[in-house]
Amino acid sequence: MQGSKCLILLPFLFTQSCGETKCTRINCTIKNFGKQSVTFSIKSRLSKQALVKIGMPEFEVTSKLIAEIIELPYGIKNTYIPPKTSRVGTDIHVLGLPKSFPIPLWIILLAILIGLILLAVLACLLWKVSK
Repeated sequence: MQGSKCLILLPFLFTQSCGETKCTRINCTIKNFGKQSVTFSIKSRLSKQALVKIGMPEFEVTSKLIAEIIELPYGIKNTYIPPKTSRVGTDIHVLGLPKSFPIPLWIILLAILIGLILLAVLACLLWKVSK
């Protein structure tokens, strides 16, 4: 469409209140579209490195669209049309990545105990051999 433009503001350039998540803001201005409809389509990819960095087997990626009429034709003021908000979420289930579970404390203590017992048995054997 003529007169339309989109601006992508990357997370390090724009701070948006998204909590502890990272956000990217995309502002689009669409002018003179008359009775036509507008469709927004965003494609993105998650790399294996990003999934490993996130470190969660399941999470949700959400997108929020706020459509607001700023200007009407013929000088009519927009005092009665509220902004429309729509939210889309995509559940991500990570499969095939190595899962790292914390080792329980009892396994660590058992391994230390077995190591000390083997060390004691080896010390006794060497002591008996040396006599």
